[in-house]
Amino acid sequence: MLTKSFLEQEYIKNKKPLQCILQIAKCSIGYFYDCLKFHKIKPNRIIRDGRYSKIYYCINCNKEISYVTWRIGSKKCAPCVHTGIKRPYVSGTKHCKFWLGKKRPTISKRLKKLWKTKKYRMQILHTVSPNKKEILLYTILKQLSKNKYRLNIKGIYSINGKIPDFIAIKQKKIIELFGDYWHSKEWIKKRGCKEDTEKGRIHYFRKFGYKTLIVWEHELKDIDKLIIKLEEFNDK
Repeated sequence: MLTKSFLEQEYIKNKKPLQCILQIAKCSIGYFYDCLKFHKIKPNRIIRDGRYSKIYYCINCNKEISYVTWRIGSKKCAPCVHTGIKRPYVSGTKHCKFWLGKKRPTISKRLKKLWKTKKYRMQILHTVSPNKKEILLYTILKQLSKNKYRLNIKGIYSINGKIPDFIAIKQKKIIELFGDYWHSKEWIKKRGCKEDTEKGRIHYFRKFGYKTLIVWEHELKDIDKLIIKLEEFNDK
């Protein structure tokens, strides 16, 4: 086994590269790190080009932080940033900025107009495929309504920028499948969008003359109740 004095002299004080120490000791990397653990010596932090990286500390509490937060960020650890004054945080790239304490910038008018066009939507959503829950609901709708509803995951049909999940154009009816997490009250409070709520979605499509039914994710567990709910909506 490598002695503690040898490791402290060559590895810590002289700061020799790891390859040189392995050639001198004639041992493997695994055996070398086992000796460090046995003697309770912390391994040096090395960058890819061989330079020893410095350890950076938080301004307030002196906790260890990464080089990115020191060089580009607020020079504080995560708890100090959230408890202290809200400052702008810049991510790894210069072009991508997220401001703490402020709303994200809204979508431009040009992108909103493009999203309403069929070609632009098809370019973005051509790789999207339906999940298992959407396929299950679609099979039930096929049996009940005899192919009146169409699966609209690809965004072929859009109503003023909103893409409904299932749509019957002649009957002017829409069925939306809401996920329990993505449409929960906590998530909607974070996003701040009223149209993602059950009442908001029904009111939005009502402006354009469509009747809307919301099916929640947990309702797929009890198919008998779900069929009764869908039949009542189709008979209206």
